[in-house]
Amino acid sequence: MIKIFLTLGIFVALVVNAQVAPELMVTWKANSYAPSAYQGKILPSNGSKIDVAVELIDRGSLANLTNVEIRWYVDGQFRESGNGLKNFSFNANQVLGDQEIRVMIPSYRGVELRKTIIIPLAAPEVIIESPYPSNAVSALMTTFRALPYFFNFPNLNQASFSWAANGISSRGTVADPDLLNLNLEDLPSGANVNLEVTVSNLLKPIEFITKSILLTIQ
Repeated sequence: MIKIFLTLGIFVALVVNAQVAPELMVTWKANSYAPSAYQGKILPSNGSKIDVAVELIDRGSLANLTNVEIRWYVDGQFRESGNGLKNFSFNANQVLGDQEIRVMIPSYRGVELRKTIIIPLAAPEVIIESPYPSNAVSALMTTFRALPYFFNFPNLNQASFSWAANGISSRGTVADPDLLNLNLEDLPSGANVNLEVTVSNLLKPIEFITKSILLTIQ
């Protein structure tokens, strides 16, 4: 009886393994900016370069696609094809919304394979980092940092930062323009300060955003 069950179990396992269909695995990466401490997925914004890659899992192993035709589509439009073309790049061309990416292998072991993924697009954003989470600050020299997200630049060297406090322009530090040392010691307790920063892409001036926070002197 035990031998029968063992034999049947092995037979079922072999049948299940034989029936597992090849599967396409698609990954993507956006070449947009986020602070180094950011642990989430870096999203593309309009114009971002997006790198997409595909692998084929066949019977538990990566398949060799060197001589296999691979076709790429963006939002239903054919873009590129070629044997072994596992990597594909394009620039996002929507202001907001999603980009639909489809990869197709016309024939692999006599079967057509398809995979579609959705890549969400985001608008550039900036956060003003303050040492006082409640925005109630002491009347002392206080440092603020502008943290841009999802801009189309690789590093902060290609970003412009313009600061203003109550409408009066202030300058960030020479070495780190994303930092602002704000002297608040002459302001009385209860006074409000509207702190504003505008971050612009030096390579693409139409890509900018302004963010403000209201500070209250304790």
